[in-house]
Amino acid sequence: MAQAVSVSAPPPVPFWRLALPWTAAGVLGITALLVWAPWRAAPVVPAPRKFLVSVGADVSFGPSVGGGVALSPDGTTLALVANAPARTVQLFVRRLDQLQATPLAGTENASIPFFSPGSDRIAFFADGKLKKVSVTGGAPITLCDAPNGRGGTWTEDDTIIFTPNASRDITLLRVPAAGGTPTALGKLGQGATTQRWPQVLPGDKAVLYTEHSAGNGFDAANLVVAPLSGGAPKIVVRGGYSGRYVSSGPGSPKRGERGGGHIIYMAQGTLFAVPFDLARLETTGPAVPAVESVSANPGTAGAQLSVSADGTLVYVPGAALSASNEINWTTRDGKTSVLRAAKATWANPKFSPDGQRLAVEISDGKQSDIWLYEWTHDTLTQLTFEASNERNPVWTPDGRRIAFASDRTTAGVLNIYWVNADGTGEPARLTNSPNGQQPTSFHPTGRFLSFYENRPPPTGFDLMVLPLDGDAVRGWTPGKPTVFLSTPATEVLPAFSPDGRFIAYAAAASGGSELYVRLFPGSGGPWRVSAAGGAYPMWSATSRELLFLNARESKVMSAPYTVAGDSFQAGRADVWTPTSYVPVGGAGFAPAALHPDGKRLALLAAQQAETATQQDKVVFISNFAAYLTKIAPGKK
Repeated sequence: MAQAVSVSAPPPVPFWRLALPWTAAGVLGITALLVWAPWRAAPVVPAPRKFLVSVGADVSFGPSVGGGVALSPDGTTLALVANAPARTVQLFVRRLDQLQATPLAGTENASIPFFSPGSDRIAFFADGKLKKVSVTGGAPITLCDAPNGRGGTWTEDDTIIFTPNASRDITLLRVPAAGGTPTALGKLGQGATTQRWPQVLPGDKAVLYTEHSAGNGFDAANLVVAPLSGGAPKIVVRGGYSGRYVSSGPGSPKRGERGGGHIIYMAQGTLFAVPFDLARLETTGPAVPAVESVSANPGTAGAQLSVSADGTLVYVPGAALSASNEINWTTRDGKTSVLRAAKATWANPKFSPDGQRLAVEISDGKQSDIWLYEWTHDTLTQLTFEASNERNPVWTPDGRRIAFASDRTTAGVLNIYWVNADGTGEPARLTNSPNGQQPTSFHPTGRFLSFYENRPPPTGFDLMVLPLDGDAVRGWTPGKPTVFLSTPATEVLPAFSPDGRFIAYAAAASGGSELYVRLFPGSGGPWRVSAAGGAYPMWSATSRELLFLNARESKVMSAPYTVAGDSFQAGRADVWTPTSYVPVGGAGFAPAALHPDGKRLALLAAQQAETATQQDKVVFISNFAAYLTKIAPGKK
């Protein structure tokens, strides 16, 4: 304040006025001390509270790749994918101030929902497309092609970042939320073959995602953060999957601000938490276990959990599927028994022509190799030893050799080799291409090998045939691969019929994958076999039926067929066994093989106790962010 100035001597100042500034300072000091109060206990952090809640509809969560539940950023609405009473997979929405969940019309076959930043719209995958719909309903809008989605996230600037499918060499893509043509977000890391389950971090400066060098066994994957401005990605967690960022409870930064928090992720069947500095994009302390019994799938890197902006966690209870599994026998009547009790991370089993041995791809989390299992003697023998990925074993008709895919020459690029089934000699190369290739079946004469190849755009995945000249005495010489089928659609998994006259395959164009048959050689067909999803064809050698897998229902299907001249006609497909299967990985990772007797399958069967019990509840944990700050405070 301004003070008056006098040239005359000032009058005496009363003592009380002299003391006033010190008195005021003392009062202010006492007030500050009372406010600071170092002797007081720290404010009590609200304890987390856990609630088991019915989703509010007559539905059940079935086998899932993950990501089947989503909590809106404002914490008011739950979106979930579940089986309705008529067994239709559909998107349901439940406002948390209401008791019932309601289905959203037009969302049949939906998977992996995620909310817009404003919590008013939901994006999801269905029928080979990425779509969006209002939380209040209405007609869904198609945004772009996206078969077999593996996660998505919606940014503040109305861009969607997603993974379109589970194939190898797939990076994150982005597309305007209004729709359009997707573009690559970045590049794969060194040795990596897949990126999935993205989440944009607060401020839209970076994206968190799971990256791995294989298509399954994601307990050995990495969590990566990549700046959206184009800066260098960095690994923030090694050994985990399905990472999600959680802001630090009350008073934490709002979206668009810098600050700290935690990353939660799945590893070895447990949800872990690690403190994370959002400004420096790095962890600030050790990871600690946070929650047990969260439903997750290390074969796809998906987890059934979601976190709102205020730090509330919701998840589907249940044990995480193990990446290591036994192999089951399953018969048409649904009975299961153990084929191989020892657990392993396996995929793509194939029986030898005599049915006595099972070739299988087994991963240790770092690489995949081909192994032979003599199930009658319970003997497992390793067949490939190179420091590379060996995949998709295929027996020659005489049972003497096994063809397989390998990236031993160029990391990440699979070409085709074969090796003697008795383990003698060295593998020989059959193809030499810059494009990824995977073998699938031999012609009964042994003179042709079918495979599919990821050719440069705009071609994509096409069906190929490798001719082989020779015989068992003179040996075999590979010829020049030829294109069997190339269209704008994605064609994969070709399989010769037992008589060699037809090729069955899976194709995905505007919708999901369906099963078709064409004449070989020639131009007859295509004849459609599946009606509502199909892949991984398996011809019966003892009857005229064609088995395949339906990923939407996790069921093995079978279609009878007749042949008249060069014409093929498939009958109505029906469930071959009531037993559900569990996916062991993404696309290209088959969980089943038909025995030559046509009566039983080797597969990973869903546990009957789990499939018989209706799973219609989720768990909410309030104050979850504050709980993480307590158990994993991190370094300042």
